[in-house]
Amino acid sequence: NLLLRLQGETLNADVATGKTGVPLEQEAGSTFTATVYAADQFYNPYETAQFEQPSVWLEANTAFAQTGTTVTLIQGSTTYPLWLPVASTTTFITAKAMAAPFVQASTRVAVSPAWTNSGPWRLQLLVPPMAQDPGSPTGVKNAAAALTAGSTVTVRVNLVDTFFNTVYGTTTKIPVVNFPVATLLFSDANMTARGLLPPGLSLIDGTRLFSFFPATRSDPLQSISVDDAGTL
Repeated sequence: NLLLRLQGETLNADVATGKTGVPLEQEAGSTFTATVYAADQFYNPYETAQFEQPSVWLEANTAFAQTGTTVTLIQGSTTYPLWLPVASTTTFITAKAMAAPFVQASTRVAVSPAWTNSGPWRLQLLVPPMAQDPGSPTGVKNAAAALTAGSTVTVRVNLVDTFFNTVYGTTTKIPVVNFPVATLLFSDANMTARGLLPPGLSLIDGTRLFSFFPATRSDPLQSISVDDAGTL
């Protein structure tokens, strides 16, 4: 078997899984380590002299993860650097070997959004069919589609960290969150003149939907932005 240990876990050959403890929550964009051991069917790590030397690599089930390279466990174990920019409470790290009898092993770890020490938080505006894409360079997938004057449009505003993860609340890495009041701004003066501006709203758990009617059909394109009144 392969035995995968993350920070917060301790080797313990007296239990069925070969380890005890709970992995520590990590912060998106920070580097942490995982250690992989070549072990017998009872999860006892092999000694170096037993010459059990599988080639092992790590994978993560979230996008843009950096999990190191394939390494031969010459000493029976090795440590891998992990860098995960996507926040998730259900991130699985999996150790895999190229050949039997070493069965792959997975461990779940929570990854918190990044604290402001890693970079400033900001507001993210998603106009359909834009979709959030945390960990990517822009944080979004798809381009905004043309809007139709007089037809209801619903957009989403997120509070995001420097990696475009939604900051949904406090974690072991984020001691406090003050959700801002978000206000949509329009280049179309008729939105104000006709009283069509949606009210500013406080974000709930780091996100909020806003609905409005575009007022004017125009060319060139108009712009929509979101403002936090200087609270971020």
